[in-house]
Amino acid sequence: MLGKLKNAVGDSAIRSAINTYADRISQKLEEVTRLAPADVSDDARFRNKVIAPTLIVVVASASGATKLIPNFDQRFDRAMLHVRDQLIIVDTANNKISLAPDYKSRVGDVLVEGFRQSA
Repeated sequence: MLGKLKNAVGDSAIRSAINTYADRISQKLEEVTRLAPADVSDDARFRNKVIAPTLIVVVASASGATKLIPNFDQRFDRAMLHVRDQLIIVDTANNKISLAPDYKSRVGDVLVEGFRQSA
C-alpha cells in the first residue's frame, strides 16, 4: 500500500513538472527539424544538440519543480530519447527530419511515459 501511495505521489510530481514545461519542449522539438538525420539518430549528438539545451530551458522555467523528482537530469535524458523514438521521424533517404503530426498533443504523455520507464 505504501508503495502505491509513493508511486502516486511520484506520478503526480512528474505530471506537474511536465505540465510546467511541455510547451517549451514542443518548441524545442520544432527546432529538431533543422538538424541532420545523423544528429538525431546518434544518441551522443542528440544529447549534445537537443537534450542538453532543452534541459537548461526546462530547469530554468520549472521554478524548482524539477527538484521534486529524484535523478531528474538522468530521467529527463531517457525521457527525451523516448520522445525522439516516438515523435521524431528520421527520413535518411531524403535527408529530412519531421515530427509526428500529433506531436503537440502527445508530447506530455510521451514524456510521462519516458519518465516512468526510467524509474
